[in-house]
Amino acid sequence: MSSENDTDTVVLNADEIGFDAIWDSVVVIAALGIATMVVMSVPLPKWGDYIAMEGKALPIEVHIPFISGVFQAAESGPPSSFEVRFRSLERIEYSSNVGGLKRIVATAVAAPFVTFYEENIHLVEARYGNDKAGWPDIFLFATNVRNASSHGGRAKRIYRCRWRGVGMSSSEHSGALLLGDLLSPGDLLRLTIDVADEFRSLKAAASV
Repeated sequence: MSSENDTDTVVLNADEIGFDAIWDSVVVIAALGIATMVVMSVPLPKWGDYIAMEGKALPIEVHIPFISGVFQAAESGPPSSFEVRFRSLERIEYSSNVGGLKRIVATAVAAPFVTFYEENIHLVEARYGNDKAGWPDIFLFATNVRNASSHGGRAKRIYRCRWRGVGMSSSEHSGALLLGDLLSPGDLLRLTIDVADEFRSLKAAASV
């Protein structure tokens, strides 16, 4: 399982790269969760509660704002900052319960990821060139997810790469459903935050 020492709290500020994509994803996930609970006549959580999502590729549990996040978005738009918490687990504890909903959520949060990728990939091209053979693995992984996000969750071409121990290759994943079957919404949030960190580092280095 995990302890407080295994929790990574990421504070996201509105002026940072990746904020919009992550906030939009959080709101979509929370809104779909609330709608499902209403339809299933499940009592809604309290105002300050978080929604927890398991990783499917990574042994993590992701906590994001729930009710408060949706109301914040509806009333006044994004906050100046918010937190996402990642708890490390001893093993992957992904549940197949409401698997259909999880695939829908994965598809829904793919759109903000595509926008985020397209707005910032020029930083990678400026540093490493247009030939992806020279790109670090994390950007190849992001490229695979971006391509899958634009083609119903399946990438026609897969660049061989590895991110946080998760491998991806054409022989294993060409034509596979990357969003929903390989990666859960929680995994995609972790990836977005990791890629945003790399984009920010490239931007800072380019401005020196």
